[in-house]
Amino acid sequence: MNRLARVLALSMAVCAVASAAASSEPAGGAVRTLVIVLDAVPFRVVEDLISSRSGEEALFERFQPPRPIISSFPSSTSVAMVGLLGPFEVARSPGYEPRFFDWERRKARGGGAISFFQIEFEWRSFFEWSKKGVASSAFAGLRPVKVTTRRLGKAIDAFFDSDVDPFFAYFETTDLAAHLKGPRQLEEILVRLDAELEEARARHPNTDFRTVVFSDHGVAGDGSRLVNALPAVRAAVRAAGFRKSKRLRRPEDLVLTPYGLVSSFEAYTEPERVAAASAALVQAEGVDLCAYRDGDALVVEDREGRASIESRRMAGGLAWKYTPQSGDPLDYRITVGGLERRSTGRFVPDARWLEATKYHRYPDALYRISRAFDLVENPASVICSLDSGYMYGLVATERAARATGSTVRWTHGALGRDASLGLLLTDDERFASTGPVRFDRALLPLTLPRPASAAIPAAGGARGKMRQVGER
Repeated sequence: MNRLARVLALSMAVCAVASAAASSEPAGGAVRTLVIVLDAVPFRVVEDLISSRSGEEALFERFQPPRPIISSFPSSTSVAMVGLLGPFEVARSPGYEPRFFDWERRKARGGGAISFFQIEFEWRSFFEWSKKGVASSAFAGLRPVKVTTRRLGKAIDAFFDSDVDPFFAYFETTDLAAHLKGPRQLEEILVRLDAELEEARARHPNTDFRTVVFSDHGVAGDGSRLVNALPAVRAAVRAAGFRKSKRLRRPEDLVLTPYGLVSSFEAYTEPERVAAASAALVQAEGVDLCAYRDGDALVVEDREGRASIESRRMAGGLAWKYTPQSGDPLDYRITVGGLERRSTGRFVPDARWLEATKYHRYPDALYRISRAFDLVENPASVICSLDSGYMYGLVATERAARATGSTVRWTHGALGRDASLGLLLTDDERFASTGPVRFDRALLPLTLPRPASAAIPAAGGARGKMRQVGER
């Protein structure tokens, strides 16, 4: 029996024999939580889709208004997932992407079909339901939207067949759809998800559950073909006297680790050469800005100049100081002036910085840049964000994308707003209903008890102890 026939048959059974359907599931059971993770679904797509529909066509009517999640920097999956799943103590990824630099071995590793499975990225195995594998991804790349819509029902069925709570289902195919087809193509997936959830409630009338839908980052692009910045980056470091290498053996060596087609990248070199490497990289066509650590501070720079970022633990918590020096790469100078006028010192509380910059073209940049160096086991010497219209990655990856009949016109990874704003959509009463939320706080409500009227048992038995709210 195919899925449509099974849904119709179950619906008829519910209508005709309500008492029998009720007896198949215990009434008054604990509330459960289904978490749907849609890779690379931008907040703006969901917001526009929901606001454009009304009446009988309204979507997610049971849900709170959608909220933007301010992603990590880079705004890419292997970094963002570590932060998002932090309340469940997911280990840091070894690198920013499957190909990364290993400081202990002092060489680049990973990025191959075999090493993809041999090198552990713990976040990949976190989910109760997901489709993994090179073959699966290759097939999905041909028709990512259709593949995703077909898989939604299977994931929801797996939730009802399981007793794990919360139950996480992850869809990587939405990322493929966003890169190759564009964010607007994701609307079909969201419409189908809403329908599948309504069908699930009809099939399981005595199972009370809440749903949390989130994405790890957004997608940027205007439909124009993206230019690969890798050749320009390589030329810039050579011109500055660096020797491009896969290992660090000599002082002039610099390692790049291109892999996926994203709008950020990392470089690795000896500590005494980091400032020179950053100065060279920002001169490459397509590079917007770069950042690196300088003792206890951070430096961010572009072609026009640099600024410093300092943090301090104060009585009220974390505080920041952003000091434009020869330039203002983050365009925060006006923001700084406003914050300092309301502050007793130059270090401004973290909450004020978040509030002042959450809608900026570089949202929450000070915090996100600082976390870029501690969310992976092998942090970059220099990490860079690209201008709009550019991507960075292996030429072979670009060719593989073209083999699907698509030209890459959208991507993510950069510090900018479109690439950075993911999605949070839920009917769970433990979540707040308004305003942007920082990536590493977005899922903290899942660790909270429900109100007494809808109490559930402690979650996460399969994943071990969860952190308390506010811990990092």
